[in-house]
Amino acid sequence: MNQHHQSLRLEPFVLLFSLCMLISLALDGTREDLYSGTFLFLFAAILLGSWALRKYLPLNWITIIIGLGILVRIAYILYTPVWCRQHDVINFGAEEGHAAYIEYLLNNHALPDFDPREKWAFFQPPLHHILAALWIRINTKFGIPLQQAQENVQVLTLFYTSTISIISYYIFKEFQLKKWGMRIACMVMAFSPVFILMSGSINNDALCISLQVTALYFAIKWYQEPRLWSVILTAVSIGGAAMAKLSGVSVALAIGVLFLLRLLTPPADVASADNTTVKHFQWKYLGRNILFYLKQIIVFFLICVPLALWSPIRNKVLFNVPFFYTPAVGEGLEQYSLFQRLFDLRLSSVFPAMINNGDAYDEYNILLALIKTSLFGEYNLAAENPFVNPFCILLFITAVILAAAAFAATIYFIFSKRSMLSFEWKLFLGVFYVSQLLVYLMFVFKQQYFSSQDIRYIAGILVPEALFLGILADKLNPAEDTVSVISSRTQSFAFFTLLTCTELYALCAFGIYIGIGL
Repeated sequence: MNQHHQSLRLEPFVLLFSLCMLISLALDGTREDLYSGTFLFLFAAILLGSWALRKYLPLNWITIIIGLGILVRIAYILYTPVWCRQHDVINFGAEEGHAAYIEYLLNNHALPDFDPREKWAFFQPPLHHILAALWIRINTKFGIPLQQAQENVQVLTLFYTSTISIISYYIFKEFQLKKWGMRIACMVMAFSPVFILMSGSINNDALCISLQVTALYFAIKWYQEPRLWSVILTAVSIGGAAMAKLSGVSVALAIGVLFLLRLLTPPADVASADNTTVKHFQWKYLGRNILFYLKQIIVFFLICVPLALWSPIRNKVLFNVPFFYTPAVGEGLEQYSLFQRLFDLRLSSVFPAMINNGDAYDEYNILLALIKTSLFGEYNLAAENPFVNPFCILLFITAVILAAAAFAATIYFIFSKRSMLSFEWKLFLGVFYVSQLLVYLMFVFKQQYFSSQDIRYIAGILVPEALFLGILADKLNPAEDTVSVISSRTQSFAFFTLLTCTELYALCAFGIYIGIGL
């Protein structure tokens, strides 16, 4: 990994937040369509602004890819009302759901003084809901009508999902992805429909995943250069992820492994004195390094633990709410066997099968549910606009190919001796990947309901998957200096297939999520 890496820059986030402020003020999200001329004016303004600011935001394929990904998310939130394609939101004015939780905080300026299990979604940690309530208050203070201010909560979730694309790019840079590898990885993150859908969803998923990805980045930076500032940012990110949604703490295991490896690394004076005989990791250095990093360790726990646990502890002490409490929701899947849940790949449609949608059964196979919800959420988009159906079928096909390639690449680059990844990065990425899957599977089998299978619970896993696809592309690209273990013709064909599938995946996602708004 490159030790002279580019640090995270603030300019993209400042520009993104400025764009979000402009959308809140200038665009009418209550129209629920894309026919407003203001959307075209905004698009023109983005193009002109990008050209004017090219000194700070170079116009290259990466900025175009990420920019188009943000554009389709803007389009999505404009035609998607806050009650449509949501999860546990219901609507503002209701007595329960995430929107009601936001309203409660807005009106009462305090956390609920009753058992949060009495109202749907009120048991959740409140970081997203507090920020959303503050955002509505700021909007109304500047003269924006209340209904528009409520719609503008989607601008916050747009900001969260867009930061995922930007920070993912910086993570990919840390792993030295080359031209086509970087483009493929960024396309996957920019156009993954799960993040488009999250942009319009005003629950707490987007903020949680965004802070998890941010925590991964700052942990990588800390491992390379253990500074106090990186520890603080990592702790705030993990604590904030858990304060948005308690499952956000699941990122801590992989980061903890990275911290442990740093504590087992020979100190600089030892390594420089005899770097030919000292192994990279040794337990005998643990005690000395703990003392050396004691200040950083204490700061990390003082920040991370209170942020992550104060809300569930409060609910436990005041109302005896169990840790990791989750209510039952949706159609039950208890009638299906373990074999069916894991291996019965019954496919009647590319969209999730739901009895409520007129299907003969509820989607019960976990693998198919993961893929389908990553593309279409829990919805049949062709029912909204039949025009998009061919694109949905093609999106599903390309997604299956990319998912298979990503899984194979993950296994290969973690376990192969030919991998360009060093041991610590294999372990870090592998532990994150496996821990996310285990958390997901534990939840799926604990809460045996259709909605529990949604990929939104572990959407952060797309970051290492996109990374491994990028590494695979660089290894297959005949133009790069790689040692090929297959024939050049086969290698070229594999690279062309991977690139074509990724481009079709991005184009279909763009077309579908613009199309259903027309």
